[in-house]
Amino acid sequence: SAASWLLLAAAAVLALGQLRSLNLGMASAPALVVVPAYQGTFILLTTLGAGIMFHSLEAPTPQDSVGFFSGLLLVVAGVLVLARRPGSTADSLEGEGPDDGDGRAD
Repeated sequence: SAASWLLLAAAAVLALGQLRSLNLGMASAPALVVVPAYQGTFILLTTLGAGIMFHSLEAPTPQDSVGFFSGLLLVVAGVLVLARRPGSTADSLEGEGPDDGDGRAD
């Protein structure tokens, strides 16, 4: 049906947008920061989307709310710890690794 093709086209466009976003992030920061931030954002948005779609956010129990916000806080704190650790900027990682352009392995 037309709705199925429309959903498939929307999924393809959104997937390409996610890949572009991930590539832009990887170009500007190390994977140690970008990948956890990307995954955390993806999990959060997926959870919120499912909660809206399936109406599971309408009347959460206190236990559900504590669990959700504790998990969210852990993801944010983890990304912040990784982003703020010494040497986590792209500039400080240049020249490190097995092939830094000098023709010999480090």
